Amino acid sequence: MELKELAGKKVALWGMGVEGRAVQDYLRKRLPALQPAIIDNNPKIADAIHKDDADTLSQFEIIIKSPGISPNTENVKEAQRRGTQFISATNLWFANERRGKIFGVTGTKGKSTTTSLLAYILKGLGYNAAAAGNIGIPLISHEAADDSITILEMSSFQSTGFKGVLDGMIITSLFPEHMDWHNGEENYFHDKMTPLHNMNDQPVFIPSNSVRVDKYTSFYKNRIVYNQPDSFHVRGSALYFEDKELLNLADTNLAGPHNLANICGILKLCETLGIKAEDTLPFIKSYLPLPHRLQTIAQTDKLRCVDDSIATSPYAALASIASFPEEDNLAIIMGGYDRGISWDEFGTLLKPEPNMHFFVMGLNRQKILDALAPHKSIVKVTTCENMIEATKQGFYYLAQSGKGVLLLAPGSPSYDQFNSYAERGDKFKEICTELAQALNKEDAA
Repeated sequence: MELKELAGKKVALWGMGVEGRAVQDYLRKRLPALQPAIIDNNPKIADAIHKDDADTLSQFEIIIKSPGISPNTENVKEAQRRGTQFISATNLWFANERRGKIFGVTGTKGKSTTTSLLAYILKGLGYNAAAAGNIGIPLISHEAADDSITILEMSSFQSTGFKGVLDGMIITSLFPEHMDWHNGEENYFHDKMTPLHNMNDQPVFIPSNSVRVDKYTSFYKNRIVYNQPDSFHVRGSALYFEDKELLNLADTNLAGPHNLANICGILKLCETLGIKAEDTLPFIKSYLPLPHRLQTIAQTDKLRCVDDSIATSPYAALASIASFPEEDNLAIIMGGYDRGISWDEFGTLLKPEPNMHFFVMGLNRQKILDALAPHKSIVKVTTCENMIEATKQGFYYLAQSGKGVLLLAPGSPSYDQFNSYAERGDKFKEICTELAQALNKEDAA
């Protein structure tokens, strides 16, 4: 929708989070005469309408909806039947501000690191590049230029109803997630792939080992498969091109072989821009991971605390656990808000080892306990009331065991105890830092 189509209309902004505030600022600059209403249930926003029923929504001709609000609710559907049009900030930007090249990155796990690393590499090589979107910088705030390259992280919320055209897209993975928002697993997978339906022959980079990605992108003609033996691929903890080793995971600040797999996708995209893999390696080695993504946040001489609070699905938790194959002891904190996702496949895919001790908490702990039940002869399992208790118990267990990693890999959203995965990760860091400092003092005494 072009900006001129908003002029003279009764417009509302629904949801005043980071993106909602960014849209408000954008409209003040571009359409100062427009005075959109604000719809938000937060009582602290004094000038907002604190209702979002169908009668309220249908008062407006156009509503710019925040991505976290599902279009599948009855209130939205009824307002649409009455004539209200819902649009997204992402589509607004593409209709009015799109310039330069725009590459999308999506996936259930790995999209944020892939987005930020690709932007970091391009900037390091002298390109006018920036990361935007779900990574935390609202696209509506991003000013592109004719010579710029925008790396756009797209969540499933932002992909749903997407009408823009990308110059290419990396897909990192595809697992069930956000099924409550999308009204089911199939809808989630299809919504995630919406950007492909707007593209023609622009390249889409897909992983070689994902049956789901292969299935849900099968209609698209220009698929470039990455992580294959005849090109960039992963062997153990190293990245190869054919039979030549290019990079070892130990030479980077990243953790987990899945990051090397995603780098394969980055390098394939870079090839389309004429960039040699060798030129990217210094930047891959110097890149610092984003917070709450397999981030070491506290340690002693014997144990290390790792925050992967971003792991909000069982499949993401599996990838986290697989990142630590050789630890003496691995204490894993799991559980949180119950979003209705099954844990059966987690239990099936888990490769249990005697060094694993699961500290299970949260509203969905019974599902996790049931998934772990077949492995109880191999792994240890302790039930905890909440994350604070699980963190302390896991830390004390490792302190007594002598050596290991305390891993926060909840496999679940945070909403039963925290407002966000970031808040959960920050609390984990706070507790671990205090415990590590106390243990270091004891050892020094």
